[in-house]
Amino acid sequence: MAGRIRVRQPASVSNVAEAPAFAKRFVRSIQGLPQVRQVTLEYAGNLPQICTVIEAPWPDDASRDPIYHAEGDLLRADPSLEIDFRVVNRSRNRTRNYGTELPDGIILLFRR
Repeated sequence: MAGRIRVRQPASVSNVAEAPAFAKRFVRSIQGLPQVRQVTLEYAGNLPQICTVIEAPWPDDASRDPIYHAEGDLLRADPSLEIDFRVVNRSRNRTRNYGTELPDGIILLFRR
């Protein structure tokens, strides 16, 4: 995308203290939502990906909407950010055990 900058990956992605300010800001904006169970940050190449894991009954549109709103707020606050967002409903997606230790290269930003 023209006019966008990529965010640099921290030297050590195992330390949440090294998470970029935008990731911490995003977590602060959604951590009070009861459906949010976990937020992680990982890098696909140089592009950061924030994955929000929720637990909500299906259909889950009402549970996802405030998260999508927070994602939009973050991007509107800093249009130079280039971030990939994912929202996964743990109740429906059992392909990954989100309660276990995270793979290398993933920063755990929040877990309930």
